[in-house]
Amino acid sequence: MARIGRFAGSLLIATQEGWFLVGNPKEPCEWVQENLPPPYLLAVPESAERLRPPLLIVDGEGEPIARAIGDRLLIDRNGLVSERLWRILLHGQEGAAEIRCEWLTKIPAHVWQVVRDSMLKCS
Repeated sequence: MARIGRFAGSLLIATQEGWFLVGNPKEPCEWVQENLPPPYLLAVPESAERLRPPLLIVDGEGEPIARAIGDRLLIDRNGLVSERLWRILLHGQEGAAEIRCEWLTKIPAHVWQVVRDSMLKCS
């Protein structure tokens, strides 16, 4: 099981196999190198700030779940987390400490792509 929260505008994912930063941070972060090609994954040092609510709970572990979440929530052209897609996951549960989102990794990729395209379309 993985727990996903926000950190410096990116996603911080805690799994039993370690901590992963997914997406380009929108704020400066001393332990993140500048100008890594988006999207990227980085093992997070122990000194990193820990997760704060709201947290998404999904099935999966380690780098595979970090990559899968990146595929679902990052904007391809810049590696940033899509705030629109993030709000879909929080909708109606903004005050909850933990939000069960196992469906996010179980929904077929082609179905989620329809949601992504619809939400990320500039109108």
